[in-house]
Amino acid sequence: MRNACLRGSLLCVMLGIMIQGCGIYTTYQTARVLPPGHFAPALECGFGAAPAVGGFPVMIGLGPSVRVGIANDIDMGVRPALLYADIKYQFLKGPQDGAFDFGVSYFPTANTGWEYPDRFQEFGLYPMVLFSTAHYFYGARVVYIRQNREGTVSNYLMPGGIVGLSVGRRLRFLPEIGLYYCAVSGPYKRLPFAFGLGLGLEYEFGKQ
Repeated sequence: MRNACLRGSLLCVMLGIMIQGCGIYTTYQTARVLPPGHFAPALECGFGAAPAVGGFPVMIGLGPSVRVGIANDIDMGVRPALLYADIKYQFLKGPQDGAFDFGVSYFPTANTGWEYPDRFQEFGLYPMVLFSTAHYFYGARVVYIRQNREGTVSNYLMPGGIVGLSVGRRLRFLPEIGLYYCAVSGPYKRLPFAFGLGLGLEYEFGKQ
């Protein structure tokens, strides 16, 4: 039974990697950081698209994530199926919270036979400033993607914004939408926008 559970978990992670590559256009978080010792596992379902000339690559993903409070005003998150991690610093507390967040991702693939039948690797950076109240969150975010496809390097710089709702206390629903403008592109020129839609469901563990 234990081996079957392990194989199932690995399959879910690999499926997430296969069907949701490219940039990460959703955040699934508010500006409030978790207190030290608290952690919040989550399940996330996302849909994203970054239109390209001659095609419309669509990313659909379902995968786990976890956030952990590591110090006063600092927490971090990991999304293993996307090889993504971020760290967040909360600089404002009150009726409206504010935070800086910085994420990185790495996406390798080879001959998936899906949108991209060739081999490519992507490295992503995701700086963000985020604000939230008890019931909603919004922020400004930049998505930078460096893609190497069969030796051809493309760079994408996409400033944009996200807005979402936070419903619940310990058990939280986090629906979100993000919209980005593709300001700089490489040889594989894209049309000038990308977007992401997502829904996160997380539960916070830790002493109140």
